[in-house]
Amino acid sequence: MLILSYDLRGLFKKELTPEIIYSAVFNFIKKNKIKNFLTGTDFNKNNLIIADFLYKNFASKFIGILPTPLFYYEVIRQNKGGIMITASHLNIKYSGLKFILRDGNCWKPTVQDIKVNKLVKNISFSNNDFLSKSSLNFIDKKIYNNYFEKLKILVKPTEKIYVNFDLRNLFLKTSLPYFEKLKIFHDPSAAIKVESDFDNDRIFIYYKKTKLENDLIFYLLSLSPRYHTLAVPIYFSQKLVKDLIKKGKKIFFIKTGHYNFKKSYKKLGIDFGFEPSGHFYLFKDLKTESVYLPLYMFLKRYHKNLDEILSLNKDLGLIRLDYLPKGNQKKLNLDHIVQKLKSVFNLKIKKFDGFLLKGEEFYLHLRASKTENKIRISYEGNKNVLKEIKKIVFRNN
Repeated sequence: MLILSYDLRGLFKKELTPEIIYSAVFNFIKKNKIKNFLTGTDFNKNNLIIADFLYKNFASKFIGILPTPLFYYEVIRQNKGGIMITASHLNIKYSGLKFILRDGNCWKPTVQDIKVNKLVKNISFSNNDFLSKSSLNFIDKKIYNNYFEKLKILVKPTEKIYVNFDLRNLFLKTSLPYFEKLKIFHDPSAAIKVESDFDNDRIFIYYKKTKLENDLIFYLLSLSPRYHTLAVPIYFSQKLVKDLIKKGKKIFFIKTGHYNFKKSYKKLGIDFGFEPSGHFYLFKDLKTESVYLPLYMFLKRYHKNLDEILSLNKDLGLIRLDYLPKGNQKKLNLDHIVQKLKSVFNLKIKKFDGFLLKGEEFYLHLRASKTENKIRISYEGNKNVLKEIKKIVFRNN
């Protein structure tokens, strides 16, 4: 099934066919009056096939294999529209297209935009010249260098910091020489470990083998006087939201998805945005999202106080988990689950980007994933109550 929630994603060739891709790109160009555009991909070979297809059928310039946030930044820097070819965190059997306007905002295709007409039938991915080359041929060192030089100006690195990067991630591995510009050095024995997702638009930091909650990382970075207006989903830590408001920060609750956050950026004057899945939107600094900038800002300020941060992390009592039906086939009935929880715990319900349920000892947020058949659960409070909640969720599916 094609996914059109934030961008365009589907199983390569089976759902995301050449005809559908052609129709979507044609309408992206036509509706936004784009003469030529940039394209980039992650390391998925299927996405290189799509990049080759776009290069041969449209006025596109392929700028290489690069992390999604670097591509967004380059689109804004060159003041051109762009298409990032990636399915983000989904299995490599999936491919996807993220449509970016020259100001960094997203364009989301509709069902009509991907409708195949007679003129575009029987188009194929043929003569894939890109696949005959090594991936290293598609890494533009100049783009990486320019990006990290920009970060260097923003963060003004001082002392050396040692991090154990997960080198299974090809983008983290590729970026090691550039991290050194920020005085961040790879050390497999370091207590700080950094992981990322496939297209490098999410960041995860571990200390002494414990994952630091992204909510806490965002909270600590938000304390900077540089950021006044913040954007988070409604399931961001309620405890941290209250504290940020007390400290004079203005907070907007935004629906999940990069499309929604970027749409709200100029409209609401957002300085800094965040999604608990690992997305950090550095609007005031880069006009788009970034993983490397918040990583360095956090390390620079707190790398000597991580034992204290670890204690705060534990006290937060924030739990996030996904629930999948058995066999991952049955469609989840979220409304049924919410009504059952309401009756058992006598909860107040607010419907926004899913369901926010509040009790005296906890808050609970449930939402159906837009990209996978699962329920995403956010919980903050008494862990014993969570055990009862999980029984109800699992029993009803």
